[in-house]
Amino acid sequence: TIMKAGKIVGDWFAPHMQFGARHIIFSISKSLTAILAGILEGEGIFDPQAPVTHYLPEAAGSAYGDASVRHVLDMTVSLDFEEAYLDPESAFARYRRATLWNPGGGTESLGDFILTLQRLAEPHGRTYRYRSPNSDLLGILVERASGQRFAELMHEKLWLPLGAMSEA
Repeated sequence: TIMKAGKIVGDWFAPHMQFGARHIIFSISKSLTAILAGILEGEGIFDPQAPVTHYLPEAAGSAYGDASVRHVLDMTVSLDFEEAYLDPESAFARYRRATLWNPGGGTESLGDFILTLQRLAEPHGRTYRYRSPNSDLLGILVERASGQRFAELMHEKLWLPLGAMSEA
């Protein structure tokens, strides 16, 4: 959609899509979640220097138990997680079931799955590792810090101030 002076001047939709249809935005959600974390930090609600366990005490036995929120934001958590697409028994396959991406889903929630992830021997903060569970955890952390659900936060803190005309 292209707008000029507040009016829609152009629209194009893929053949299988239509106005108002929902679709997955994949890694764009990582940026949006980080923006939301920054907004909450600016409001004094969220502290990037805090340990993950400040907001999520139950993470103590996981890879995140001694990580800071900054490590999560920077994707420098020493996380033992690989996106092994072809291995149906991998942690990545469990992740896909927990996020309900795979048909049939699973019995493990995303939050429960994240708490099972273990760390590598390397200290946090040393190596950048682009791992989706970090962004999922960040979403959980901003929910905990604010006491609001993620969708409500996005609506209140991002879409309304931007003047969005409908849900994103």
